[in-house]
Amino acid sequence: MKGNTIVRTTPNKNGQANEGHTCVKGPLRMGLCDAQDRIRKPMIRAKITDPWREVSWQETIDYAESEFRRIQDKYGGRDSIGGITSSRCTNEETYLVQKFVRAVFGNNNVDTCARVCHSPTGYGLKTTLGESAGTQPSRRSNSRT
Repeated sequence: MKGNTIVRTTPNKNGQANEGHTCVKGPLRMGLCDAQDRIRKPMIRAKITDPWREVSWQETIDYAESEFRRIQDKYGGRDSIGGITSSRCTNEETYLVQKFVRAVFGNNNVDTCARVCHSPTGYGLKTTLGESAGTQPSRRSNSRT
């Protein structure tokens, strides 16, 4: 650390799980926390073509809840929603997602793209959206408020 900035990551040389090696993606996380373009407040949009708008945390929670209910009503209840975490998530974040999905949605539809690289992500995107690649435009062409 240099002040509040991460400048280097190193493995625990005595680590039993990783035999002294870092995850190949570990060093790539550096800079994410300090990124100038990092979104620091909740933002939502109703459609992908709408611009992002900054909202309160309460509006964010209410919107997410209404969308989850809408999806469940339209696509068949509890099994119509699941969770998938990024390889950039910590083990603790992934654990929280699986606990949330099981407790709130009442199912076991949980996976992580880190399990077998990006296989679950690709399958999920292809099945639900018909495309197994990123579905949003690049950051530069994305309008934000």
